[in-house]
Amino acid sequence: MEDVTSSIISKEDTSLIYQLKELKIHQRIEDLISKTIEGTGYEAEIKPVFFGKAYYMFVYQVYRDIRLVGAPPVSIGRFGGDTDNWIWPRHTGDFSLFRIYADSANNPADYSPTNIPYMPKKYLNLSVKEIKEGDFTMILGYPARTYEYLSSHDLKILTTEILPKKIEVREAKLACMKSAMDKNDEIKLMYVNKYAGTANAWKKWIGVVEGAKKFNTVGKKEACEMKLATWLENNPTCNSKYGNVLRDFKRIYTKIEPYSIAMDFGQEAIFGTELIEYISNFVKLVNLGQNSPVSEYKKVIPELLHQTDYFFKYYYKPIDEQVFGKMLELFFANIDPIFYPDFYKTIHTKYHGNYAEFAHQIFRKSIFADKTKVINLLNNYRYADVKKIIADPAFEVYNSFGKVYASNIYPLFNRLNDSLQILYPEYLDVLMQMQPQKAFYPDANFTMRMT
Repeated sequence: MEDVTSSIISKEDTSLIYQLKELKIHQRIEDLISKTIEGTGYEAEIKPVFFGKAYYMFVYQVYRDIRLVGAPPVSIGRFGGDTDNWIWPRHTGDFSLFRIYADSANNPADYSPTNIPYMPKKYLNLSVKEIKEGDFTMILGYPARTYEYLSSHDLKILTTEILPKKIEVREAKLACMKSAMDKNDEIKLMYVNKYAGTANAWKKWIGVVEGAKKFNTVGKKEACEMKLATWLENNPTCNSKYGNVLRDFKRIYTKIEPYSIAMDFGQEAIFGTELIEYISNFVKLVNLGQNSPVSEYKKVIPELLHQTDYFFKYYYKPIDEQVFGKMLELFFANIDPIFYPDFYKTIHTKYHGNYAEFAHQIFRKSIFADKTKVINLLNNYRYADVKKIIADPAFEVYNSFGKVYASNIYPLFNRLNDSLQILYPEYLDVLMQMQPQKAFYPDANFTMRMT
């Protein structure tokens, strides 16, 4: 690991607009990685910390032949199930043991029967002695993401608007799945992993919302920002440079809130519906032109055939149809009307607000809800068939939401979010100046951390 900030950030960047600055930084990252790993056999990545105030490079020797040695029975590995998930203490034996294999010279290699177990230069001894206060403790891993330095505005939107709405969406999905799973063991087996995956984030979000309320996290953030505002008033030099930060946070978050809610909710409720998510794979086929090389079709169609086979292997249409209707209804109830696709008029006129019936007709008429029809389309595909895809009722729903997001949500959200990304390094700068004795730790970002 190496601090490469001086190679990634240039003083000239301060005069550039945000998007151009990011492009230049991205290019420097690519160039430095290429230069660093050339001829070494290593892999590398460069990640920002403190909102891009610093950059660190991580260089890895990656071993590719990894073999499962053992795992506990499900009664131990899932002990406590969803009830204990995200709860402390948790008594599940949720672990697996793997062994790294290498070539005869102990170097990384693709799988081969002749590979041998990797021999490390150093290894840790396991102690069976009783633990006591003050014993050496080490944690090594790749934590996902943390957001310690969010402003109070962001945290308030997240914990009072976005997450409660997403929790409601997940509860509806789980209820639809559980109803069908409880009636049929075959369906239960088919959906057990989907149910667990859906419940995992749902349980976490509930904890985040409850924890924020219990510990008054937003209030503490607001108090810190009030303290910062007072400190700035008493420090004219810093105030002249950073005095706008808190005011700009409030102004931008007020504008971005409805777009943030719509974007998160749509990704969770609409684009997270099984059939809609599956249909999104066909956009690359639709985008191929009549004069596109045959090689492109030969690449895309086999991919879609493979995705289709996998999708329908773990798909039960009645569950997804019920979920789809409920998601459309929740979107209408939770999102600003300026973000409604046109077909909502059809739901409330032709179908008199009956979302379940609208969903039923979409699933009844769509070729994408029928594996045989999709396979037949792909195996006999001609360019003229693109009209059949575009006219499909389920694809029309997907396309309608896509157009709303592309024209009404993403452009303004991205512009406002870029402004926030410019503000956050300044916010962290002034926080550090106000609290010089405090140790500021970088947020987790999927890179290796050792404590």
